[in-house]
Amino acid sequence: MPRERLPARRGTATFTFFHDGIEYRVQYSLYADGRLGEIFLNGGKLDTQADILARDCAIAASLAFQCGCTADALRAALTRTGLGGPAGPLAVALDIIAADRGSARVASEPGPPPIDTPPTAAETAAGPAHEAAL
Repeated sequence: MPRERLPARRGTATFTFFHDGIEYRVQYSLYADGRLGEIFLNGGKLDTQADILARDCAIAASLAFQCGCTADALRAALTRTGLGGPAGPLAVALDIIAADRGSARVASEPGPPPIDTPPTAAETAAGPAHEAAL
């Protein structure tokens, strides 16, 4: 499938989280239809191993999204802990995005909730909950 580029002007949401004692910063954008189109992930101090691995994972994920891979398919492929939680920072970030997107799945259902569901009219009008300027 050819790469589907995002519009030059697009909304972006940002948030931070801690995983394994490291603070990560996430920035992501959606296509007009609500699909995740790109994600940027930075972790720890600049150019540390954690930061480099986080950035590289996010670049690969963004290219996958732009070539047709759904966020849900990628989330299902990422490593999970024995209890089903996210094992790495990209999985944590995608889980947070999925929760922010208002998944219809309830917590008791197995597996991570889907990301690639179209936004409701209220979500479209309000924008992402974590939207902030850089």
